[in-house]
Amino acid sequence: MQQSALSNLENNLTSDLNISELLPLNAIIESTDLSDQINQYNTLVQERKKQLTTKQESHPLIIQINDKIATSKAIILSILRNAKANLDRSIRVLENKNKELQSKLRNIPSIERDLIEITRQKNIKENLYLFLLQKREETAISMAVTVSNARVIDAAKANSRPWNRNPICIMLLLSSWD
Repeated sequence: MQQSALSNLENNLTSDLNISELLPLNAIIESTDLSDQINQYNTLVQERKKQLTTKQESHPLIIQINDKIATSKAIILSILRNAKANLDRSIRVLENKNKELQSKLRNIPSIERDLIEITRQKNIKENLYLFLLQKREETAISMAVTVSNARVIDAAKANSRPWNRNPICIMLLLSSWD
């Protein structure tokens, strides 16, 4: 909308329009410099019309006003072109951001699938850990509850002197082993 308003205003200025025509002041255009210049241009046009009621086209005051109008027109065209370039730049930036966001939106299903797979793996490992923890507790309880069946029948007897190795016996034992 701003782009078309700027284009229309530029067309009004570049066409061979009468110096006596006023430029429309669009509220859509958010440039205070442009608005000020258009107001100044329109004021000069109105001043020229007022002076033409009493003076000729060739009068120095009318020529001076015509020069000011031409200068103001050139300034307005410059501001318009800069505003259009800035607007075009902003549009390109917004289009690039839009493309980037569209790309991210297309990637959401694959990211969601990956997240679901990670959640499943986490749940499986959590359930396995809980199962193993439960089995460990059950084993500990069953070990604590189980009473051993072993009984000591006879007490162990030991000699008062320690057993000494006899090298001859060991040799005989080893030779018979073959």
